[in-house]
Amino acid sequence: GRSYMIRFMPVRYIYLKYLLRPSRLIVLQDLIDDIKAGNYSTAVFFGDHVKPILSIFAALFVSGFVIAGLLNGHGYLYYIITVGGSAVHLLWQLITLRPDVPADCWKKFKSNGDLGYIAFAGITADYLLK
Repeated sequence: GRSYMIRFMPVRYIYLKYLLRPSRLIVLQDLIDDIKAGNYSTAVFFGDHVKPILSIFAALFVSGFVIAGLLNGHGYLYYIITVGGSAVHLLWQLITLRPDVPADCWKKFKSNGDLGYIAFAGITADYLLK
């Protein structure tokens, strides 16, 4: 009952961050069109602060994995593969992101599927080691 819900909370938190952060990459593709049309999208709202704001989302996302690992008693493989791998993947996205190039934003958005594989690999490795 209650113990399960407490342990599941970080998973819902991670899922929310997973949905929010990538959507910021996809809206960058339409930034020029949004400005011309007068749309007040998050890409327009973030302006020149896209990378710092995405960095905050990424840090919150990775911290959710850490909290989930602590609450669920995961081992070192979970932290190395899931947490570390996710952090490296997001860092790669942030360092190489060119917000003014729609094709690059699309490439980063599509690479988020790899993030799911990274998380799954860490969880599975941790489970098999136990």
